[in-house]
Amino acid sequence: SRRQQGKLASDTDLQLINARLIQGRASLMRFEGELGIAQTELAELTLIDVASDLPIPRSQLLVLDGATPLIESLTQQILSENAEIRYRQALIALARQEKALQKVSATPTISLGASHSVLGAANSGKDDTRVTLEISGALEGLGFAAYANTKAAGADLMAAQRSLEQGRNAIRRDVATLYQNRRVQEQLSQSQAQSVAAMEQISSSYVRLYEAGRKSWLDVLNLTRELNAQELLRVEAENGALTFTLQLMALGRELDVIAATATDE
Repeated sequence: SRRQQGKLASDTDLQLINARLIQGRASLMRFEGELGIAQTELAELTLIDVASDLPIPRSQLLVLDGATPLIESLTQQILSENAEIRYRQALIALARQEKALQKVSATPTISLGASHSVLGAANSGKDDTRVTLEISGALEGLGFAAYANTKAAGADLMAAQRSLEQGRNAIRRDVATLYQNRRVQEQLSQSQAQSVAAMEQISSSYVRLYEAGRKSWLDVLNLTRELNAQELLRVEAENGALTFTLQLMALGRELDVIAATATDE
């Protein structure tokens, strides 16, 4: 080989090295762009500013061991903290009040009155007491308008209730999807960690073979590149699991608690 003969790398080797260098710089630019996007998304996840250069302590991360009661408890917490759910609950309360008012307005008013003339009874010798029963109500549209208004108020209430249930179902789906994606990323991270460990052993063997003259530098370079690619996949899977965990925490406003604690300190 050229190395065994004491010669420098060929022009083709230099071109290959330069191509790898360009690829590395392009990857660096991509990672920097993704970091900027992640910092922007972080600012939207919580109502309180969080320092993006400081890692969240692992002790404060949400612990999800796959237990069904824990997931259900998390879902209920997110439902109770969600602003959209609270808004739809307020719409239901308003629709119920409107329906009650429409029922009252459609109900006639019944008045019972009594009168007694003392002088008239004394002169005639008869009981001059009078009892009157008065029924009053709106007869707009012969009562059909009030009936229609009551039906409309009932329909509004049903629509608000359906909207609330749809919102709850959407949140349940989001929580289930985030949790499942988190589990997948954790499994990928574990698999990639095993792959990286195996590649590191092979890399050490390649270096020894290269020093013994049985492997070329290109073989070592290719294996090193593959090792770096596997390590990158492991880190991406690990960060993916962390991202889904933080998204679950953001839905339950757990990030606000962490940020407030950090601010107080």
